Amino acid sequence: MYSGLSFVIVFWWGVSGAAVATGISQVFVIVLYLWHFLGPKATLRFTKFRLDLKLIGREFRNGLSSGVTEMSAGIIVFFFNLAITRYIGEDALVSYTIVSYINSIVVMSMTGIAQGSQPLISYYHGKKETATCRKLLRYGLISAAVFRWHQSLSVYLERKELFHFLYRQNCLSFEATRQMFCRYLVYLF
Repeated sequence: MYSGLSFVIVFWWGVSGAAVATGISQVFVIVLYLWHFLGPKATLRFTKFRLDLKLIGREFRNGLSSGVTEMSAGIIVFFFNLAITRYIGEDALVSYTIVSYINSIVVMSMTGIAQGSQPLISYYHGKKETATCRKLLRYGLISAAVFRWHQSLSVYLERKELFHFLYRQNCLSFEATRQMFCRYLVYLF
């Protein structure tokens, strides 16, 4: 995350900086995994395997729906960006992109709260401890609500600073972004 901010904002590399930062992060993760799996303390190890086409076919079928879901989001954003650029213009695309970044952060945070609480709730549900399940569910819902309200208020109060942080050129996009932020906040409530 910090390399992305550095390459994009500090060094002014723009999209190229974001691409370089993404590449560096992926290489870092691969090196970390290899260090673990090739190390002496690894609980899982690389082994020789036989190519089992039946197993590969079954795994492909099981993962196809998730793969299509992940791929469709990217395709929709691509065509949406084309439509915005063609019918409204580049300034609108800049505004939409800024609002989308903020939206992604909020959605990922909510997803993190949900996915983090799910194993605990499932565990206590399996143990038939309904009171603990309800308590954990209440904690998750309260955390999500407080975070959502905090983010909404922050975005509303700091929208000008957010715009200038994410897009440093002076243009007419600020007014469009301000309007999008206001409309975006209506949907959160």
